[in-house]
Amino acid sequence: MMKKLKNLILKDIASAKRDNIVIYMVIAPIIIAILMSIFIPSFEASSVILVTDSKDDRLTENLKDYGEVISYDNREEAIERIYQRDDAIGIFKDGDGFEVIVEGNEKEDVSGLTEAIIFDITKESKLAQYKYTLLGEGRSLLKEYTAILIILMAIMMSGMVAGFNIIFEKESGAIRALSITPIRLFHYLASRGIIILFLSLFISVISSIILLGFSLDYARLVIGIIFSSGLGIMLGFLIGGIADNQIKGIALVKIIALPFTIIPIASIFIPGRFKYFLYPFPNYWMFRIFTNVFIDKGDNLDFWLSNIITIAITAMLLLIMMFSFRKRLRFR
Repeated sequence: MMKKLKNLILKDIASAKRDNIVIYMVIAPIIIAILMSIFIPSFEASSVILVTDSKDDRLTENLKDYGEVISYDNREEAIERIYQRDDAIGIFKDGDGFEVIVEGNEKEDVSGLTEAIIFDITKESKLAQYKYTLLGEGRSLLKEYTAILIILMAIMMSGMVAGFNIIFEKESGAIRALSITPIRLFHYLASRGIIILFLSLFISVISSIILLGFSLDYARLVIGIIFSSGLGIMLGFLIGGIADNQIKGIALVKIIALPFTIIPIASIFIPGRFKYFLYPFPNYWMFRIFTNVFIDKGDNLDFWLSNIITIAITAMLLLIMMFSFRKRLRFR
């Protein structure tokens, strides 16, 4: 059995290398992750970050009235922080005055804002008294939700790679040759599943590192991808079973991609009492798996429940599809 799977996997890899569409599907999520890692800091920067050193506690406390303050033990670390992609201003005490350090690519009003801050903290009395209230957690979840959507895309793209390999075999007649060999439909699906799992893991882990670094629980991420990879097999089987050529395959991808991505995105905004309508969809539960990995990191019960429901619904749909497409693919 292992030899049959190995031969099928090697054959699929050789076929994929010849198809530019397949290569694009593999690298597209990683490219998106790189681009988003560049632009997300600008989207998240709703206020200017003030950087200073920890030598002057009074300056640090005064700056907290004007934005997020990050203080460092030494000047080198502070300057390194200023050079990051978001708008960070360095304000340091210099004798009786102040030294301001900026990277040079900040927004146009940053210099004026810096002057206003320094002027205000050096006044003997403030012009007005005020208070502020923090609404919410005070942090953006844009990176986390972007990572989740890229992982969903990775699983979908991996399934599409398998689907287009099936289409290629149908067009070339290779699937007819395979149907008269000892290879059964289970072997055929299992080899696709291994490829989908490997691609999903590779793309998801690389993309998550690009966006969030190594602070994530990657063990939970790998478990979630293993339980979700069946959905990629189902998508690949659906595309390869229905489409007879690449044109039909691309058209089918456009139809499938919309509900596959819209349902998880909609679940973010739908009130809790209406989410029951999403329960029959495995991609909703898959989205909940990765929400528990990236956002609700302490909820183990919901994490495992979402994994079990995802694989249960996917297995049921795969079983139905196997009976439906067995004759179309001409396997025993």
